[in-house]
Amino acid sequence: MLTESLFGRKLAGALFLLMLLSPAVAAQMADGAKVYVVGNVLNPAALPLKKPLTVTQAISIAGGTLTDKKYDKVRIVRVSDKGQITTCVSLRAIKKSRVVDLQLQDDDILDVTGGKCERPMYWEAWVLPGPPLRLIK
Repeated sequence: MLTESLFGRKLAGALFLLMLLSPAVAAQMADGAKVYVVGNVLNPAALPLKKPLTVTQAISIAGGTLTDKKYDKVRIVRVSDKGQITTCVSLRAIKKSRVVDLQLQDDDILDVTGGKCERPMYWEAWVLPGPPLRLIK
């Protein structure tokens, strides 16, 4: 049964996802904006986000993945003051044009790891606890 409280949390999560995935949000790149590339890359780094940057471009700037082919999975963490959302993409799938090469936003974290993506391009949200939403009828 969908209670008022559960509905409010689901609605807040959906609005949060829309806000973080909105192209208008991606277009606003503040001075000092950075993305972070960590994990199995040659030179883990915080990269300045002066112009639009995609997942593969950021990994390339960080020196590329280590030579072992098993490091194909990229976990993307998108953080805001309200929580975070994460997804997983395969570099092989991007190369074969099966999934889009995502445009990065300020404070995105790319973690290059081994293994397979269980749910590629599926965004999961974690909303920080706060006061429950109250629906006005």
